Amino acid sequence: MQGLDLLGNSSYVDIPFRIEQGFIVVEARFHNSVNLDFIFDTGAENTLIFDREIPELFGIPYDRRIEVMGSDFNTGLYANIIRNMIFNIKGTKTVLRDVVVLEENILLLEERLGINVDGIIGGSFFRNLVVQINYPKKFLRLHHPEKVNKRIFSKYTEFDVEIYNNKPYIKSRTAIRPGNEVELTFLMDSGASLPFLIHTNTDSTLTLPDMTMLGNLGYGITGMLVGYIGLVHHMSLGPFEFRNLVTSFQDIEAQSPRDNNMKRNGILGNHMMRRFYIIIDYFNHKAYFRPIRKKKYNKSFDYDRSGMTVFAVGAELNEFLVKDVSEGTPAALVDIRSGDIIYKIARRRTRGMNLEGVNARLQGKPGKKIRIEIEREGERLKKVIVLKDSFIKNKK
Repeated sequence: MQGLDLLGNSSYVDIPFRIEQGFIVVEARFHNSVNLDFIFDTGAENTLIFDREIPELFGIPYDRRIEVMGSDFNTGLYANIIRNMIFNIKGTKTVLRDVVVLEENILLLEERLGINVDGIIGGSFFRNLVVQINYPKKFLRLHHPEKVNKRIFSKYTEFDVEIYNNKPYIKSRTAIRPGNEVELTFLMDSGASLPFLIHTNTDSTLTLPDMTMLGNLGYGITGMLVGYIGLVHHMSLGPFEFRNLVTSFQDIEAQSPRDNNMKRNGILGNHMMRRFYIIIDYFNHKAYFRPIRKKKYNKSFDYDRSGMTVFAVGAELNEFLVKDVSEGTPAALVDIRSGDIIYKIARRRTRGMNLEGVNARLQGKPGKKIRIEIEREGERLKKVIVLKDSFIKNKK
């Protein structure tokens, strides 16, 4: 049975992972020949390889061509399916899995995330298992559902979840403004680089907060996701409550045809999930949460206060390109432009930094001054950005 084949005769196995740019990254050996890095993505159904050259090196035939829908459920890419590929993830038994291979690698995730990744491992890879995510110790523990030691659940809070197309959906009580609390359904998505996202056009009560700002919400398979960022009055998962929660807001045009029977109102992203020890029981449709830091699980989330989107470029991903600057933001006010290269930030040369370190400096408190030296058309320019929340009042 798929999922259980990873265990062999063991009741559980451990998979080590790295945390890169907030993502869970695991290493897998592909076709008994090459090691590839995959993002562990609970919000995806399938296992996906971005670069078609990898399987084509081995002359592996495709089974059929499909369209893969983007994160907005509106835009798609074409891909091909390979049947019964040989996979070995460190710590598990070698298994056969179907793989989806993109026809064109337009993602360029290495630039957007500042890390080298070759694909995504989705929920179907682990179906029928109990998957334990230990963020502090950086391992996934895969349990046999009938052999799992029930004592591991004793310190966790249990939730009923719906597993639909191998993806877990959880209920939450959410109020964008005081007094308008509603129950909503959220996809538990370890592949989403944000805390919390609401699809505003999925329920008549889900209007934008009074104050928002335009923002880049992360990256899907069809590119950058653009929407709004604002503060939600409160959101609760059982006993776990978040107030003044930094939230992304995005409309979606339509549900994926495969997900028509599982309407979601948004996403519970990896930045929030990683504040908990989490167990997803795909077999019994349960999820379990335990805060890693009991008194600080709901502290405020950081987010960009500069107004610019930065990509990592170059062979070693240690050159930092300003890809986009939002109008009226601190970066725009000091004439930082798309195409500028960040040479220094906070008086430190960026060559010795990674993208996560650069972005962290742009997520400081409002009023903090960030000294930046940029290169533009061969000229060095010095700028001082004063970070701020660029919220504007929404028109009623």
